[in-house]
Amino acid sequence: MEENELLTYLSDLKCIALAAEKVRFYLLSNLRSTDQISTNVARLNISALSTHTAIDRQLFYKGRGPEELINLVTWANTYYVPFILSKKIGTTKVKIKKTNKYELDAKRLAAENLLLKAEIKKLEHIRSLILSNKPLIIEPC
Repeated sequence: MEENELLTYLSDLKCIALAAEKVRFYLLSNLRSTDQISTNVARLNISALSTHTAIDRQLFYKGRGPEELINLVTWANTYYVPFILSKKIGTTKVKIKKTNKYELDAKRLAAENLLLKAEIKKLEHIRSLILSNKPLIIEPC
């Protein structure tokens, strides 16, 4: 992805969870600034991210934090970090493990799969509410 695509995605992303909104804002502001974001072997450094955003580190793990936050971090590891690392190459020496293009595609598809599974789970919950005649409140788009 290019910088304008990353900016567009992060700008248009609507986060309900406060933790996810903090991370989205941090990624957005870091993309626009010249500051270096902390990474560990082509992944976001969760400890540094939790320090910068004042979020408990445990919330970044599956089953402990909002699914929206986990999906955002997965997306960032797939698209955002490779872009940041490619920007760093011009300014500092960074060793990047060369990955096969199929591995990158597999990681991107895995991230997309996670997002789609979350959407399916949400729709199944809505379906179960409708079938059980429980009240359903859907937020406007």
